[in-house]
Amino acid sequence: MKTTWKMINSEKGTTHRDMSVTLDDKIITNRQKIADLFNNYFLSIADPIDGDKNKDEHSSMINPINYLF
Repeated sequence: MKTTWKMINSEKGTTHRDMSVTLDDKIITNRQKIADLFNNYFLSIADPIDGDKNKDEHSSMINPINYLF
């Protein structure tokens, strides 16, 4: 798949572009740092959503551990 995209980009005349993100008036170009920033952002918005979902779904359910006692 990677080779296919290299061929496509070569035919289109596009090459690898540097990526940068601006955060708090700082330009970040390190790809690992950018990936970590996006990951942290999406985790931060997913945790509250997932927490609310689990609370609503399981609030009326009986704990299966109770059956063991």
